[in-house]
Amino acid sequence: MEIEKRYVTAADLEVRRNGSKPPQLVGSALRYDSLSDDMGFRERIAPGAFTKSLASDPDVRALVDHDSSKIIGRSKAGTLKLFEDDRGVRVEIEKASAIPLTNNTNRN
Repeated sequence: MEIEKRYVTAADLEVRRNGSKPPQLVGSALRYDSLSDDMGFRERIAPGAFTKSLASDPDVRALVDHDSSKIIGRSKAGTLKLFEDDRGVRVEIEKASAIPLTNNTNRN
């Protein structure tokens, strides 16, 4: 099985801090009806494209740099939440503060 990897730019996410709770990464994982970056091809994702998949309660992992040793959130562990709305798929990652997000993200 071939695995297709995608990325989200930092501009699509923001760090939210709430008192003594660990920081959260919140934002858009993908936006519907917008042309993707050029990855050797370009694509546009239709609204509702993930409805069936998200309803099946998949085990999704949020990774840093597509590195499976750098998991910052996982849906089955309850540290990654995925929400579909009319604009796309949004994420909330409840991030353990012991693992650095990235140099740029921690400055926010």
